Amino acid sequence: MEIEKLTQKINEQKKEILSYKNQIAQLKKEKEMLEERLERIGIEFDKRIAKIVENNLAKDRNSENLRLSINKLLLDVRQQNVDFKNSLFEVKEILQEVAQKIGFLFDNASKAMTEQAAVSLEKYKDYSLLEDLSEMLKNN
Repeated sequence: MEIEKLTQKINEQKKEILSYKNQIAQLKKEKEMLEERLERIGIEFDKRIAKIVENNLAKDRNSENLRLSINKLLLDVRQQNVDFKNSLFEVKEILQEVAQKIGFLFDNASKAMTEQAAVSLEKYKDYSLLEDLSEMLKNN
């Protein structure tokens, strides 16, 4: 009986050992599946990180290009401003020259009118109404 009990106990322990072996095999399979899953997740994560980095680099390049374009436009605007100021200065000089010429012509015309008026006054200084009337009467 004792032997039977021991044999039975040994058989029970063998069954337990077999059960544990089955559990170990099952856990190994689960471990492999989880490792594969983890590897796929890692690969996907790496892909997404690479894409994010690539997008950020593209945005940085675009930002840099935009910054350069804005700086170029600013330089162009400044140059146009300088050109415009130079043009305004040239227009101002031309207007000053025209004003001087107009002043010169006005002075000459004024002098000529003054001289003409002086001649006319001299001509009329000798004029006498009485002489004019008497001459008219003589002619009639």
